[in-house]
Amino acid sequence: MNYWRHSGLIITLVVLGLSMAMIFYACSERHDYSATGEAARAKPYQATGNSDIYHRAGCRWANRISEHNLLGYDTVEDARADGRRPCKVCQPP
Repeated sequence: MNYWRHSGLIITLVVLGLSMAMIFYACSERHDYSATGEAARAKPYQATGNSDIYHRAGCRWANRISEHNLLGYDTVEDARADGRRPCKVCQPP
């Protein structure tokens, strides 16, 4: 019996399973503190779904976020609770 011949497949399946578990855990950590689309433009703090940075509403980087990716937050605490960090350009609190 050649045990080592199938070890590559077993390792691949284990790694794939761990990767899927990590993705599920990362996605489950997010909370829905945000508004999206047009409603997000009226919020004082904004972020994109593709990044972990939040901005002041007037920041030049916030203005570049497309409507379908835009998230808006009422407070800094909401943005931070959603896993965001402040922008280094507009420096929100």
